[in-house]
Amino acid sequence: MFSLDNGSNFQSIGTFNNLVSGNFNLIIKDENNCQIILPIIILKTPPINDLKITVQNDKLISPYSNPNKWYEIGNPISIGSGKELICTHGSTYYVIGTDINGCEARSENLFYNCITSTEDNRNKLEVIVYPNPASNYFNIEIINAEPGIYSLTINGEDGKEFINNKLNINNTNFNYKLNSSNLLPGNYFLRIENVKFTYSDVLVKI
Repeated sequence: MFSLDNGSNFQSIGTFNNLVSGNFNLIIKDENNCQIILPIIILKTPPINDLKITVQNDKLISPYSNPNKWYEIGNPISIGSGKELICTHGSTYYVIGTDINGCEARSENLFYNCITSTEDNRNKLEVIVYPNPASNYFNIEIINAEPGIYSLTINGEDGKEFINNKLNINNTNFNYKLNSSNLLPGNYFLRIENVKFTYSDVLVKI
């Protein structure tokens, strides 16, 4: 029988889960109630978070070992797995993988406006956001836009959604004034998209 809590509780196997760092006495008791007490030290290494994602053209490379899962800010569903991710649109990415200590760790947030579309599409649509940083509002200009319904969302760094609006764009050049007066100072992630287009940017509220 084995105990790590000074004999308050014994278990039949010598494997202990969910331990924290600290000094412990491992008590081993046989069938005759004879005991051996072994002092042990448990050092629990914290995960190595915020490592940088490497970029090669439109290839994002994880700083961690497999298994890796890739995410976009504001989307709780994994968008890919493996050491590398080929990005298809501008967004803010991060990856969760295994660090050198075997711990699950999360990388830095990386905003990358990758270009994998055709030359025609790359030159067709443009988004301009100003001022940025801003206090009470951001001006958003969408140039050479195709008519249609676009979604506009604002998420915090923790993924919490603060704004979710639908934009009915009828003109080629579209102007939108985003009221940010109710947001606390900090960084927010802007995402504008429809079925053919996705745009992401970081907004700084001051």
